[in-house]
Amino acid sequence: YVAKDAHNGPAPAEPDRPQPKPDKPRPPITPPVTPFVRPAAAALAITKISHNSTFSNEPNVFYMRFDGSLDIPAGLGRSDQIAVYFYYDNGNGTPGAAVHSSDARYADRNGFSACGTQVYPIPAEGLRNTWIAWIPYSALAAPMGQWVATPQGNVYQLRETRLLAQAVLFIDNFGVVRSPFIPFLVRK
Repeated sequence: YVAKDAHNGPAPAEPDRPQPKPDKPRPPITPPVTPFVRPAAAALAITKISHNSTFSNEPNVFYMRFDGSLDIPAGLGRSDQIAVYFYYDNGNGTPGAAVHSSDARYADRNGFSACGTQVYPIPAEGLRNTWIAWIPYSALAAPMGQWVATPQGNVYQLRETRLLAQAVLFIDNFGVVRSPFIPFLVRK
């Protein structure tokens, strides 16, 4: 900075300084291009749904069983878990609202119906495996039928509800892959 005193007039002029001579023009520096390599993606599928399954210790409780497959390439994470979520079908396989759960053991933290696997470690070389998840029909808080009075006496009239199931693969607690929606019916 050059300071000037307002009372004494302008500061003395600076002597001329020699200026460096410009070098040859340099081409602009461009950073090396590193190709983006997209990491291999994980795959998830629901391969089969078995309806009205039971366990020997609970013969009067009916479950829906989901069988599926997963493929996790090496280096994608350290742990995996699969959760299956349930939605009302708005028509043509379009998901609507999530189905509430009537059993806290089969609910996500928001109270919606869900089932899934435990958390499993992913080996360093990746993982290709199958999985199974179960949910009792009673946990799906879908609309129920009702008793209807008829000339032959009271008759229970079932209510049919169209639902969709979708599996989600969580790797290190992040949802990374969703399966396609699988339609099914519940009659209560």
